[in-house]
Amino acid sequence: MEEKKIKKTSDMTIGSPVINILKYAFPLLLGSLMYQLYNFADSIVVGNFVGKTALAAVGTTGVILWMASSVFVGFSAGAMILVSQYYGANRHDMLTAVVNNCCAITNILALPVIIIGIVLSRPILNMMHVPSDAYEQAHIYLIISFIGIAPLVGYNLNSGFLRGMGDSKSPLKFLVVSTIVNIILDILFVAVFKWGVAGAALATSLAQLISWIYSIIYIKKHYDWLEIKTFGFKCNKDLLNEMVKLGLPIGVNEVLFCSGIMLLQSVVNTHGSDFMAGFNVAAKLDALGYMSVDALYLAVTTFAGQNIGARKTERIKHSIKPTLLVSVVIVAAVTGMLIVFGNPFMSLFTPDKAVIDVGYAYLIRVMPFYSLVAMFNVLNGYMQGAGETLIPAVTNLVSVWFIRLPAAYIINHFLAAENLFFCYACGWTVNLLLTIILFNKPSVKKKVYGLN
Repeated sequence: MEEKKIKKTSDMTIGSPVINILKYAFPLLLGSLMYQLYNFADSIVVGNFVGKTALAAVGTTGVILWMASSVFVGFSAGAMILVSQYYGANRHDMLTAVVNNCCAITNILALPVIIIGIVLSRPILNMMHVPSDAYEQAHIYLIISFIGIAPLVGYNLNSGFLRGMGDSKSPLKFLVVSTIVNIILDILFVAVFKWGVAGAALATSLAQLISWIYSIIYIKKHYDWLEIKTFGFKCNKDLLNEMVKLGLPIGVNEVLFCSGIMLLQSVVNTHGSDFMAGFNVAAKLDALGYMSVDALYLAVTTFAGQNIGARKTERIKHSIKPTLLVSVVIVAAVTGMLIVFGNPFMSLFTPDKAVIDVGYAYLIRVMPFYSLVAMFNVLNGYMQGAGETLIPAVTNLVSVWFIRLPAAYIINHFLAAENLFFCYACGWTVNLLLTIILFNKPSVKKKVYGLN
């Protein structure tokens, strides 16, 4: 009976590797689209019913909340790698242990992260040079969002467990529920009750809570053999060490990566609320381009993890070139659409021409280079699925801290403000070159290809 239930998830150790990856990635792509609609809801409703200053306030908080949740990213990423490898090796007893270990770590860290986030919210906004007209609204949005961050982390963990086992469809269901609830509550709280940015933050937090509860119920019903202890606090030390070994580079990378983005945001914020709002709206659309990259990255990570666990590394070797080609084609199509329809898309968020002009300046300076991101993320996916998490962390940090940020400050000083967005292409080019060089190291090839 247990085996029958387990086989309902996707086995990526048989069949065409590229088809496996695309079949896994497609629900993730739909899920990412739903997640972006979920994120768009706050900005569209706030931008149209509260104003561009509120839109700027909501947008600038995104990277702060991202950094707060990134504390948990390392543990969840380490867990996902272990889950995919244990699943490929048919070690179902270890799957439950990994999942419960990750839940315990999250429960232990959640309250401290919430308290620290609330206490540091004003100093962080000050550091980011948030304009005075948007400052208080950004602070209100942050406080409410920090209080509701635990359900967001819980939902992402549950989705990560399922993806590690090859089930990319169930997380899509969780997102659909969350998106519908968020849109309804956004309209109710902001457009009807006139609660402003506080209403938008509350709508998002409640939607995350409902989605998290739904994911718990769903997993307990469809994966009862996992025996998840959602609110447990007991950790297995050996597994914790393994998760830290795999996940610490990813977690540290996320925190430092977000810190770099915050510094870039602080440069953007010095140009005023219009520029700030345009950048934030464009970043929302940018996420549509990244969602295809992220879906393929997660698919490749799971594919590599399962096949390494099953000792079928020859399948990995033959899948790399076709996967790179497919990823470039898909990303080029998505980003091309964003360039062509960029202005109409941005007008959904705000009717203000100055804001739209800044946003479109971002799109035409960033989208043409997204294929670089597709390539290094696919290679990173293979490495992380093999347990090589340090190299992707290093290449990402070098590209952001040593290339993108200095380029942003230099361009911002010597050229027109909108040209600072070329800093992305500078960072991505270096990232791809470093990734290719390090991916071909003998020690990395041994992990990914199973060479002796």
